[in-house]
Amino acid sequence: MSEKWVRKCNNCNTPMMEGYCIAGGEEYYCTDECLHKHITPFEFSELFCNGESDTYWTQWEEGEDE
Repeated sequence: MSEKWVRKCNNCNTPMMEGYCIAGGEEYYCTDECLHKHITPFEFSELFCNGESDTYWTQWEEGEDE
């Protein structure tokens, strides 16, 4: 892979350049499938809080540090 990954999925350990950030970085998930093995769609909706929280889907720039 030519890009340097900046996060790793808490479920499958896949290197990530985009995905879900849960509770400001307590957990990261690369796909809906990985996310929903740990957090239900309803729980994610509650955590997401209409985009007003630190739980969201994002893309990270190469070189960003945790």
